[in-house]
Amino acid sequence: MPAREVDPGPAPEAVDAQAATPGNLISRTVEEICTLTSAINDVREDLRARGVDHQQTKLMVERGLKDPPEDRRKLVLESVEQARSVLGSDAIGVEALEEKLDRLVALEKDNRHVRILALQQGVQMQPLNYLTQLIGLNTGDGGVQAVNLFIAYADAAGIPFDRVGTLRAQFDDEPRSVLPDIPRDVRPTRAESARALAADVVVGVVLTVVIMSLVL
Repeated sequence: MPAREVDPGPAPEAVDAQAATPGNLISRTVEEICTLTSAINDVREDLRARGVDHQQTKLMVERGLKDPPEDRRKLVLESVEQARSVLGSDAIGVEALEEKLDRLVALEKDNRHVRILALQQGVQMQPLNYLTQLIGLNTGDGGVQAVNLFIAYADAAGIPFDRVGTLRAQFDDEPRSVLPDIPRDVRPTRAESARALAADVVVGVVLTVVIMSLVL
């Protein structure tokens, strides 16, 4: 790609007034995913503080998503015993752990439903996931600086922005919230999954560079 001159001034604004309004699918989906992710992380951190590490929690939640609650009982008992061996009386109990796990399973299901419905309405998950990561890593300003930096990188790489307005228009004036509008048994079609996996590789690479630069 031939190099082109880049304005050394401030990075382009990440969002404008229209894109930031709550009346479009992207803003609502991002808000709901970030809210759910924050709630999930809070529960996981509470469990970690009470003696259950993240790997144990992940395994038990996966069981809860796939299997009946009684099938994870053995893992729950093992986790409580291990927590007590480290924290003694301050460790979490069986009932409390099962309540936390039920909460996590419900949150994870909601998170999946938000993504499935957004996918069905034309949202590609790869760029949306990168966007929510940028926001989640920069809670102080809601990801504004990180997204602006990404846009500046994309502009410097010569990626055109000629279709941004057209693409954004399709996400305006959608239903108020994504969660109440999706049945629990809906699954994405193979074609929809393929479209999600076919997101622009260049965008993925640039976003990865931005995220890594913020983390390191």
